[in-house]
Amino acid sequence: MDSLIRFKITCIAFIFLISGPILGEEKHYTIENKKMFSQSLQYDGTVIPCNVVEMVSPSLATIKAKHFNFGDYVEKDQLLFDLSSIELETRLNQAKMELLENSQGLEKLKNWKTSHEVLQAQYNVNKLKEESSHAKNHFEQTRKLFEAGIVSREEYLADKRHHSDKQHQYQEAREYLSDIQKKGSKRFVKLAELKVETTKQQVEMLSSKVAMLSMRAPVSGMILPPQRQGDVKDSWGLSLNQTVFQESQPMALIAEVEQFYVHVKVDEFDVIHLAKGLPAHIFVVALGKQPLNGKIHEINVQPNATENGRKAANFDVKILIENIPAKMKEKLLMGMSAMVKFEPRALEGLLVPKKAIVYEKESVHVNLVQDDKSRKQEVVLGETTDDYVLVYEGVKAGDRVVLHS
Repeated sequence: MDSLIRFKITCIAFIFLISGPILGEEKHYTIENKKMFSQSLQYDGTVIPCNVVEMVSPSLATIKAKHFNFGDYVEKDQLLFDLSSIELETRLNQAKMELLENSQGLEKLKNWKTSHEVLQAQYNVNKLKEESSHAKNHFEQTRKLFEAGIVSREEYLADKRHHSDKQHQYQEAREYLSDIQKKGSKRFVKLAELKVETTKQQVEMLSSKVAMLSMRAPVSGMILPPQRQGDVKDSWGLSLNQTVFQESQPMALIAEVEQFYVHVKVDEFDVIHLAKGLPAHIFVVALGKQPLNGKIHEINVQPNATENGRKAANFDVKILIENIPAKMKEKLLMGMSAMVKFEPRALEGLLVPKKAIVYEKESVHVNLVQDDKSRKQEVVLGETTDDYVLVYEGVKAGDRVVLHS
């Protein structure tokens, strides 16, 4: 029995001896020009409309009437809301009163020479001029009589004071007239015109806002409730009539549904293989297995914020759904789940097995074999297949590279 065991061990050792060290044996690959198909990409996404327009309140307002149901298809310029805004209507009335006052003030300045203020000031000047002249003559007579010893010194001084007062009053009246007349100058007229123009613009702006209280659809499409905020669960806006809307607060959304897109998030390693116009097959989960044709409409160059410690960035990609059959379009709704598949594309060039690529920090290289020795060679990579990657720079046809396990 022992001799049988020794015989088996000897045979096994002999087999290993002649076969050589299989594990750890270095394998090489000779690079050549090839033609293969790129790796197929598949992503889950959501059906979205081509455009969404937000309707906001033009002022602090409440709803008097709502002329639609959420989910309806509305036409452009269709009346949707009748709003009430006491605050806005009050501001408009005040602005109209201010405009009337400013317009009257401007008209008065344009005819300032014949205004009551100027005529009254001119009348006072003429009156005081006459009184001053009379007081002067009376004082001159009193002075002569005083010098002749006919009147007392007290009477003389009283007439002198009266004459001086009348002269002073006359001078003040002339200065006041001059000041009043200046108010009708071109400068003051120009200021009044600017004041009228400013209040007129304010009235026009407020009138426009009041007109906007009858809110009409800016575009045709499906009308939806505004996005919910916080803990609000009224997704169909059933309490709109009890809501006071602040200025610029969202009241409804209108989704233009002439065209639909699928929105997907593609990670940075796959997005480099996509391009605008690239065809795709789209499967809307709720509508069965019938594929729809589409093509990439937009690739957002700004990455989304990373979440939960994920290092790889992802990018928003919009795929236009083309030629939707009428029966499917009737059932297609925003928010439906969809799967997008980008078909493989033919790749031609220096295709190297992925096992030959080494990633080190910020560099990418292969181990190039020359004279039975290997050295690092940095490379620039392109699109990939399941097992191969296209190399743009760093190697040439005929080079040998090390394959890593």
